[in-house]
Amino acid sequence: MFDLSQWWAYLVGWLSSHAVVPLLDALHLDGLSGNPDDIAAALLIAALQVGIIGLVFRPLETWFPAERWSDRRLTRVDRNYTLLMLLGISRCSPTWCSPRSATYSAAVAMPSIPAPVRRWR
Repeated sequence: MFDLSQWWAYLVGWLSSHAVVPLLDALHLDGLSGNPDDIAAALLIAALQVGIIGLVFRPLETWFPAERWSDRRLTRVDRNYTLLMLLGISRCSPTWCSPRSATYSAAVAMPSIPAPVRRWR
């Protein structure tokens, strides 16, 4: 019988043991990266999102465009940014902009120029 949760658990376990763990071992990031099953699940979710965007939404956009573009090459920026966000490579990915990261702490600790005080009379 087809059970989606068991199938998902099998895919996560397989990807974790055959791709994520060997890659982390090769990069010597065993204890620093967290649970390999979580990484594998995030990669599967990102692949699923990219597949839905490419196989469902892109053909729908071709048949029923939301807006007309004179040059479709201008949409490359959107596509590339979407891929970077889904793969977690962008500047503000959850691992880089989390409150525990050094980037976030440095951004919060930076002094800011105080706003002028307005006095109402």
